[in-house]
Amino acid sequence: MLPRLEAEEALAGINVAALAAGGGEPLDRERIFAELQRKASGAEAPRPARADAQDLAGMGIAIRTDGGEAPVIADLGAWLGGEPAASSAAVGEQEQADG
Repeated sequence: MLPRLEAEEALAGINVAALAAGGGEPLDRERIFAELQRKASGAEAPRPARADAQDLAGMGIAIRTDGGEAPVIADLGAWLGGEPAASSAAVGEQEQADG
């Protein structure tokens, strides 16, 4: 067996033994047991939710769409983790002034 696979299986066995002995936080145990049951049943993992324009705006990331093209990030600095250049309301006001 490959060393990496052997190590993964050994760690999985240790984790299962620790869970069975009551180790860890109750919520962590429930989450891990649910994940093991899902894998054992062959069910696919739920896909993560995709953020839409409203979700991004709620996070302080303003975007705008230019026609039918892909969304354009209006405040690239904020998207890259910096300070927002302007509030989303100010971006909308600027677009109206420009348009």
